[in-house]
Amino acid sequence: MRRCQNGFTLMELLIVLTLLGLLAVMAMPAMGQWLARQQLQGTAWELADTLRYARNSAITSQTPTRITFTAAADGSWRATVRKLDDDGAVTIKTLEPKEAGKIALATPGSAWPYSIEFSPLHGLPATLDGQAASGRFLLERNGCRPLSMELLITGAVDMEAAQCV
Repeated sequence: MRRCQNGFTLMELLIVLTLLGLLAVMAMPAMGQWLARQQLQGTAWELADTLRYARNSAITSQTPTRITFTAAADGSWRATVRKLDDDGAVTIKTLEPKEAGKIALATPGSAWPYSIEFSPLHGLPATLDGQAASGRFLLERNGCRPLSMELLITGAVDMEAAQCV
């Protein structure tokens, strides 16, 4: 009579672990690209949400709302949303992306600190001197193509998808 064998041999276990290790090593470059793309796209979504929040805040509260972009010496950046009422400017939201040190923000053609003010009537963006404005933003990360976002003159945000190589 034959006895039934349960489990795996040590050799079978070592072969499976070696194959899993090889697959993990081969997948590492793709995982790095995926992580970089997700970080860039996530920061773009956070920025777009902050721009929409500033616009919606101006419309719902019927007070002008300003978003100001500032840079730090270490390369990080911040977006601060302030409601401008009779008592002065009140900060209602601050965006400091977790990946701001890895992801640079640029506003081509505009000096920093860069500010956009949304009108209370229709939430249209304007410069601080009252001129109608649209803004272009570039988010850049090593190993990725710069991601372009645009704040349209209507206040809507248009952006492309992140692409990393």
